Amino acid sequence: MVFVLAIGVCFLGVSNLLWTQASHSAKELVAGLILLVLISAGYVLQQRYGYIRGREELIREIIYSEKLQSLSLIDPLTQTFNLRYMDQVLTGEINRGNRHGTTITFMLIELAGSAEVIKKKGELVGDQRLVAATQFLKDTFRGSDIVLRYDCRTFPGDYA
Repeated sequence: MVFVLAIGVCFLGVSNLLWTQASHSAKELVAGLILLVLISAGYVLQQRYGYIRGREELIREIIYSEKLQSLSLIDPLTQTFNLRYMDQVLTGEINRGNRHGTTITFMLIELAGSAEVIKKKGELVGDQRLVAATQFLKDTFRGSDIVLRYDCRTFPGDYA
């Protein structure tokens, strides 16, 4: 920016001295310098606005990306983790167990009679039953335990 201003001042000064009469050169030089400063200030403001706008867009994209990732790892009905989450953390949990010399326990719980409940009372009642069972498990297990929903219908073809 300073370089552009210096070139502009030199250009205005030299051109005024060479091609104009001495009586008009001071006025023209001042007018040219004011115009150059205004153009430079406009350029700086435009660049700053561009940086601010770019930063805001980047922040929006990061938030959107994090929200999408969160949604892809959480079951929308039970608000628990899903199989995609398990795929991401399973290796780390096994490594941690090996490092500390502890065992890892998996427990698979099936709600017996879910299909019959859904047939007789509808999907809403079946979903409420599943949510209640999930909340019971969250309240029962330790905070360090992972409760997730295994539902092969959620990801057709992936875990069938």
